[in-house]
Amino acid sequence: MGLLLVGAAFLWGASALTWATTTAPVPGTGAGRSTAQTVGDALAPVLPIAVLSVAGVAAALAFGPRMRRVTGVLLAAAGLVPAVAAVATSGGQWWARAAVVAAGLVVAAGGALLLAVAGLAS
Repeated sequence: MGLLLVGAAFLWGASALTWATTTAPVPGTGAGRSTAQTVGDALAPVLPIAVLSVAGVAAALAFGPRMRRVTGVLLAAAGLVPAVAAVATSGGQWWARAAVVAAGLVVAAGGALLLAVAGLAS
């Protein structure tokens, strides 16, 4: 369960990283204005999966082995969503992409571990 919390924290932290920076001219001044797009803005599933991971920890503590297995399967699949989204989306800084992929894989590993532990407990 600690792995799920770590993955949630990583996803939350990765959502604040800069995904892309764009510069647009300011009319009448000749100067440019830069705006940054965060990972949370560019990749929609990052923050919801972080919240789902924390909820998965609460579910694992509240339910029995059968529901823990279901929760583990759901979290293992859900952890892959931000990782696949980061790889499939064009643009973005390489370190932001790597952080999202790593965090998603940590959540997926936490879900798989929960599934394995719940399978042993029954």
